[in-house]
Amino acid sequence: MKALGALCLFVLVSSCLSEEDDKFKVKTKYGDVHGFEIETKSDKHIHAWFGIPYAEPPVGELRFTEARPPKKWDDVRDATQFAADCPQDKDRLEKIMNGTHAMSEDCLYLNIYAPEDPEEGHRHPVIVVFPGAQYDWGTVRAFDGTAMAEQEVVVVTVNYRMGVFGFLSTDDDEALGNYGMLDQIEALKWIQDNIARFGGDPKRVTLMGAAAAGNLVSLHLISPYSEGLFHGAIISGGGMMSPTAVLLPPYKAVDLAKELAEKLECSTESTADIVSCLREKTADELVETKVTGPAMMVMGAFSPTIDGPGGVIAASPRVMIENNQFSKVPIMVGTTDKWGSGALREIKGIEFGMSSDMNDDGRKLFAERYPEGPRQFISDLINFEYTDFRRLHDPAAIRDNMIRAAGDYYVNSGMVFQAAAHAAAGGDVYMYEFHHVSENNPRPSWMGE
Repeated sequence: MKALGALCLFVLVSSCLSEEDDKFKVKTKYGDVHGFEIETKSDKHIHAWFGIPYAEPPVGELRFTEARPPKKWDDVRDATQFAADCPQDKDRLEKIMNGTHAMSEDCLYLNIYAPEDPEEGHRHPVIVVFPGAQYDWGTVRAFDGTAMAEQEVVVVTVNYRMGVFGFLSTDDDEALGNYGMLDQIEALKWIQDNIARFGGDPKRVTLMGAAAAGNLVSLHLISPYSEGLFHGAIISGGGMMSPTAVLLPPYKAVDLAKELAEKLECSTESTADIVSCLREKTADELVETKVTGPAMMVMGAFSPTIDGPGGVIAASPRVMIENNQFSKVPIMVGTTDKWGSGALREIKGIEFGMSSDMNDDGRKLFAERYPEGPRQFISDLINFEYTDFRRLHDPAAIRDNMIRAAGDYYVNSGMVFQAAAHAAAGGDVYMYEFHHVSENNPRPSWMGE
């Protein structure tokens, strides 16, 4: 009798454990994944699935090609660990993330954070976060989706190809470029097909990105490839009208590809030779070989490119906006009051301010990015707008005004232009600017938040 009772208890406990275990098992279009539970600081429970493949690994002959759907798998896939980061500057990433993490070209994976056990038939809105402060570095590990998921939102973070792997272009069919954006589009297709199984609503998908990733989110608004895959966008400290967003004439992507090829001792007789040789190089060789991009492309030498009619980015963002060729989904755009400080952080002694000579050099640098005719006029305008005439010789005041100029040049002016055009076309627009500096902000005070 005791044996029978023990057996019944064992069966009951096993059944409960099985049910507990099964709630983290989800059947996707490509195979089953098994996630885990995260207990938050506010004692809530979030369900999470990490390292889910959304595309085939872009390795070998698939390097410098459009992302493809993943292959199906038979076994239940463990989804409790982040996948490898996409190849990038290891030293910079380790410094920012305070530690090391595996890197691999096999990096096209996404992560999902979801509120636990939604009511039957209820679907939560979805926020898709693209990391990337610049086009050549970023990681999903920099964004913890648990706090947002506590607010009854399903959060998806997506790794995508960066730098040369994501944006090399030869301006022809050998390497069309924009692979990083195509990765994101493949992830959005995966989300449309699968997110309902994780409690998300595929009809309420909002994209979110900051800095370079904000540029990319904004560019999805003008890409025909992205149409219908999302329903809102949050663009922080970036945008398609930023001079850092896409490579524009007179600069040519093929020239950057040739420079890289020459430094790696590849033939540059034809673009086919360039791409074939670069496919043979190791990921480390490609990351460590530096290419000098245009001065304004502070987000990285390799960046999104205009690939013409039928492409991911059919024309320049300005032309697309002026021709009303953009998605009218609701958008939120904004920045911080000292966003431009990032453009100055490498200047030696900047923490103490800037001299008048440095200010003159900076003003000339901005003016040189405009056509030759109005340069002096532009320089005079910059001098008038960004000079505190009560503190002409105050190094801190000179620096802070240059921060304003950099912020307006790289983000604010383009952001306002895009927001105004979006609103004029009937789209809902929300704008913000953050001034508060948090107590645990690791940046020096002159840089702001």
